[in-house]
Amino acid sequence: MTRPNIVWLMADHLAWANRSFPFKLTGFDRVAAEGVAFARAYAACPQCQPVRASMLTGLYPHHHGMVVNDGRSGSRLDFDPGAELFNAHLQRVGYRTAYFGKWHCGEVRLPTDYGFEGWSLPGYGLPYGSPRYADWLERKHIEPPEVEIDWDLRRPESVGRRFRPTETRDFGPFEAAGRILGSPMSHEAYFVTDLACEWLEGVDLADGPFCLRVDVWGPHHPYHSATPWSGSVDPLGIPEHPSYSQSFDKLPLTYEECRRRWKPESRERGWEYWQIALARCYEQIRLVDDAFTRVLDALDRLGLNDSTLVIYTADHGDVTGTHGGLFNKDSLMVEETMSIPLAIRWPGRIRTGGVSHALVTNMDLVPTVLDAADCGDPPLDGASLMPLGADPASADRPRLSCQHHGAFRVEHFQRLLRTGNWKYVAHLDDYDELYDLERDPCELRNLSVEPECGDVLRRLGDELVAEMERTGDDGVDARALIRQLAR
Repeated sequence: MTRPNIVWLMADHLAWANRSFPFKLTGFDRVAAEGVAFARAYAACPQCQPVRASMLTGLYPHHHGMVVNDGRSGSRLDFDPGAELFNAHLQRVGYRTAYFGKWHCGEVRLPTDYGFEGWSLPGYGLPYGSPRYADWLERKHIEPPEVEIDWDLRRPESVGRRFRPTETRDFGPFEAAGRILGSPMSHEAYFVTDLACEWLEGVDLADGPFCLRVDVWGPHHPYHSATPWSGSVDPLGIPEHPSYSQSFDKLPLTYEECRRRWKPESRERGWEYWQIALARCYEQIRLVDDAFTRVLDALDRLGLNDSTLVIYTADHGDVTGTHGGLFNKDSLMVEETMSIPLAIRWPGRIRTGGVSHALVTNMDLVPTVLDAADCGDPPLDGASLMPLGADPASADRPRLSCQHHGAFRVEHFQRLLRTGNWKYVAHLDDYDELYDLERDPCELRNLSVEPECGDVLRRLGDELVAEMERTGDDGVDARALIRQLAR
């Protein structure tokens, strides 16, 4: 078997499910057209650090221990010292491995400490404040970016203010949106993908195949668009989301807590208030996609297209402007936070132009990479997507479970089960959620409180317990949830 090169493109926090994009995503559509797109792809967990760790280990959060962002609520902050990431398996069969961009999987050890080449930063990271970014701007003759704010959730008085990201200790106003006034190339997505392309230019294939992870910080908020994308989305043309006016009657108390966290008055400003944020959000999605397209172009230019497995995905979604006017991702397992883009391409091995409706997660990507590289069959929680890539209509897993352990130092312990048209979310010490996604894709009617759905609810509860037991999900909260479901 000839082992492929591997390029894994990772966006962060991408608004995907139930959105009305007034544009095409050139890069994603290209990978999908030349390979297979997965129409029912989910985040293993809708929080950055837990799901990113799952995409480095192929394990559920309860196994790798990073269950909540940044070591909060008793979660691990860094991997266990003995942890083995996916690149170790690749290196044993002769791969050169590199990682560029956002890490968010520990403060002590970086990708280079695990054997990756490349560049990253501790924790969440701030690319605009890094010496590598400053050197890159100078080398490329690019002026440092200046951003003008035109939307701010927490501080509306910031609208109209300008700032330089290189002169702040963070990304500037974080729950905000704006425009880069200078060169679009100063956006971090172009910086990260350019570093990756430079690395590709220097690869000597005589040394064996390579695996390259490219993790940009966008399109996570703050939503910073840039020319030519700025103004490319008309805010007034964004239709009101079906769940925007949703009330929280018959829903878990988590929803109301999320609303309080993101300023309840934001709902009172009306849909036109959210249209501005979503326009910048969508524009930044286009910008990130354009940056990824440059990596695809580099593969073409270097003659590597036919010998490379390409993965294009995101860590999780974005709830902004949905479900009663919420923001970020918070502590919810709605489709807007859970559904992700996912497409894979490998000419000759992945079917061209296929669409799979199988239930998959981004935790399946580590097994996919190791399967494609013929690395054996290490014990992982995910499953390889290679069979679905070769035959998108092949057998689907009958059910899929995902996890949420909480956010913002608040533990909202939840487990999600997807099977057929049903989506069931069990909440510890709160109401449950049950939706028929075929009839109700935006989750406007919680069927868990409907007497006629009692049998379905009990069946899915039993299936969820069986799935938790199968995967060894047996922590203190997990056992409490199992006892709750048994009642």
